[in-house]
Amino acid sequence: MPNNTIKKLYFRISNPQKEMGYLREINLQNIGLVVNAHTAIDNPKIIEFIRRNEINFIIDPVTYVFSRSLRKLRKNQTEFTIRRTWDKLLNLYGNDFRDLVKSKVINERDLIPRDFLRNNKWDSVLIDNFVSSVIESQKTFIKDKLVMLKELQKRAGFDIPTKDLTPDFLIAPYFYSSKIPDDWFNLTVAMIHSAIKFKGNFNLYGVLCISNKILNDINLDLVINSYRKLDGILIWISDFKEHKIPGTQLAKLVEVISKLRKEKFKIINFYGGYFSLMLTNNFLDSFVCGVNYGESRNIDTTPARGMRKMVYINTIHKHLIVEHAPRIWLSDSSHLCNCKTCVNLCNESSNFNAYNYSESMQKSEINRVQHFLNTRINELENIKSKNLEEITFLLADDIKKSTNIPSDQVIHLRNWKKVIELISIKNNNRVFHN
Repeated sequence: MPNNTIKKLYFRISNPQKEMGYLREINLQNIGLVVNAHTAIDNPKIIEFIRRNEINFIIDPVTYVFSRSLRKLRKNQTEFTIRRTWDKLLNLYGNDFRDLVKSKVINERDLIPRDFLRNNKWDSVLIDNFVSSVIESQKTFIKDKLVMLKELQKRAGFDIPTKDLTPDFLIAPYFYSSKIPDDWFNLTVAMIHSAIKFKGNFNLYGVLCISNKILNDINLDLVINSYRKLDGILIWISDFKEHKIPGTQLAKLVEVISKLRKEKFKIINFYGGYFSLMLTNNFLDSFVCGVNYGESRNIDTTPARGMRKMVYINTIHKHLIVEHAPRIWLSDSSHLCNCKTCVNLCNESSNFNAYNYSESMQKSEINRVQHFLNTRINELENIKSKNLEEITFLLADDIKKSTNIPSDQVIHLRNWKKVIELISIKNNNRVFHN
């Protein structure tokens, strides 16, 4: 039977080989995982990890990728063959859609909404075949792999009981819209209407994937009417960095979320950070972030390899370049963390101090990532049951602790506090209970 429950926090898996190891040391009871469909195909360890720990999960079908430059799917820029993981995903998404995309790659063209038209109307056969394949792949993501696992176990002469795990909800195919409405938005809506026919007993969510430039002018009435029959909406605003975005934009995001909640949608921020976390008692039902980075995402960028090492500073709720962090820890011990990872570091040393802590964080990626994971879970627990006014008190305390940190590194705290205060006044500190 479908799970149809959601967690307050989901971690997005982007590098399974590393991230499974980091997550093994974390208390996974109250979190879920978001697994990108193409990532999961060649990584059976994800399946085994979810099965062994019985973790809540959802599958991101990542269909937006096919609406962007298809050159990114090629093995290299001189060949017209598609990389193996994307080729396998296309095979899951139905023959008609696979053939359409491959023909575009060969002819060096990109997919456009008109490719889904027949006689100036949406091609219902093409759309239904594609959508049903996307939906079915999510339903059977774990189940099919467990059948293979059970067969291998029998051949080896042993049998491990396996629970039939299903995603928390299904996600309809979605594409990126630079304005609402545009042709990609209209196609996304057509996909949603098709997905409703195939969802079965599962809850179905749609993705509102938009440019950050249209947030102030978004036609919410159209979105509400177009997404009306869905159980929930995942919001992805491209390149929406919560610690850099002006307060007016943050306030607008809250306004959008509030209006959608009034229409009885469950709302999840598909890429969010601490500002999203602060909204989980009052506006958001949940949010998603990366295992270390990944609190925002530009629609056309992929996580960079070889990026500079970053470490999360718990008092300012933000990542800093790891070389810049020691002066903060050494200047004031209140910035030292009390998460499980950092407490263990302290207990391992008979002469622990801020200098030793700084060295451990700079040298060990495992320490940095597990520190972030444990801190993020602690942050969520600390916010739990607090109303908007109480959250502003927490931010005021963080600002007070951060007087020794350069002002350009903490201006986001003041922005967040101002926004939360204004929302609290506007809503008379009313809490939306989930």
